[in-house]
Amino acid sequence: MQESYGVTNGENGKISIIQLILVFRKRWKLFVITAGLLIAVSLTLAFGTAKIPFLGRILKDVFLSQGAFHVRYASEQALIQSIKNLGYPRDFQDLSPSAASGNLGNYLAALTKTSTFQDNLAAGISAESHYGLKMTKKGKTRNIIGTSLQVDFDAKTSLLSFSYEDSDPEFAKKAVETAMALLKSSYATLLDNTVEQERASLEEKIQAANRYALEIQDKLKETGKDRVTNPVTYDNAEDMDHMRLLKEYSVNMIILDTLIAENTALAIKKNAVTDILTVVEYPDVSDMPIAPARRQLALNWVIMSVLVAILAVLLAEFGTRLMANVKARM
Repeated sequence: MQESYGVTNGENGKISIIQLILVFRKRWKLFVITAGLLIAVSLTLAFGTAKIPFLGRILKDVFLSQGAFHVRYASEQALIQSIKNLGYPRDFQDLSPSAASGNLGNYLAALTKTSTFQDNLAAGISAESHYGLKMTKKGKTRNIIGTSLQVDFDAKTSLLSFSYEDSDPEFAKKAVETAMALLKSSYATLLDNTVEQERASLEEKIQAANRYALEIQDKLKETGKDRVTNPVTYDNAEDMDHMRLLKEYSVNMIILDTLIAENTALAIKKNAVTDILTVVEYPDVSDMPIAPARRQLALNWVIMSVLVAILAVLLAEFGTRLMANVKARM
C-alpha cells in the first residue's frame, strides 16, 4: 500500500498533529514562498509608502479608512509669549498670567476642533485634492482633518504642540504650518475685538474726563474772578471751594493722562498680536518617518501572512486529495 502524507481523518474523525506535520513536511516550499511573498507585501505597504508615491496614491483610501498608515510629523512647539504684556481676551483678564495662559492655551487647542477651523484648514492645504475627495464631501474632509491634526497644550511649559499625520511628510509639514497661521489669525481676531471694545470704552471715559475738565475750568474762572473783584465779600468757604476745584481738576487731569496712556498701550498691543504665537522648535523631517502604529500594523500583517500561508498549504493538500479521490472513482 502506498504511503500518503496527506491529511486524512482518523478513526474518531479528527486530524492528528502528526498528520499536519507530515503535510507541512511535504509542502514546506509552498508555505515558505506564500508566507515570504505576503510578508514582503505587508512590509512594503506598512513602511514603503513614504518612498513609493504612486503606491501611496493608489492605497490612499485604505490608509484613511484604517488610520494606521499616517506618519506623525514631528511636533512643533508654539510658545504663548508675554501674555501679560501683549494682553489677552477679556474672559482671561481677571486671571493670573499663568491661569490666563492655561485658559488661553486650552481655548486655542479647542478652537482647532471646530468645523469652521477645519474647513478653513482644508481649504488652505487643498485637502480635497490631496485625499481625492469631492468638494461636496465636507463631512468626510472634516473627519480626516480632525483625526490627522493634533493640537495639545502643556500647562507646565505654556507650549502648544502641533502634529499632523499623513503618508506625505511634506504635506504634513504644510498642514502644521497652515494650522498655526490660522490659529494666529483666529487669536488675532479674538484679541482685536477685545481691544476694540476696550478702546471704545476708554474713548468714552476720555471724552467724559475732558468735559469735566472744561466744567472745572469754567468754575475756577468764576471763583478766581470773585476772588479778585470782590475781595471784601470773598470768605474762607469760597476759598476752600476754589481749592477743592483745583484739586479735582488736578486729579481729573491725572486720570485723563492715564486713560490716554492706556489707549496708546492698547494700540501697541493690537499691533503686537502677530507675535503671540512663536515657534520655538523646528522639527527635522526624515526621508521616511515611521509612526509607532506602522510597526504594530506590520506585525499584525506578518501574523496574518503566516496564517494565510498555512491555509494555502491545507487547501492545496485537500484539493490534491479531493482530485485524486474523484479520479479514483471515475
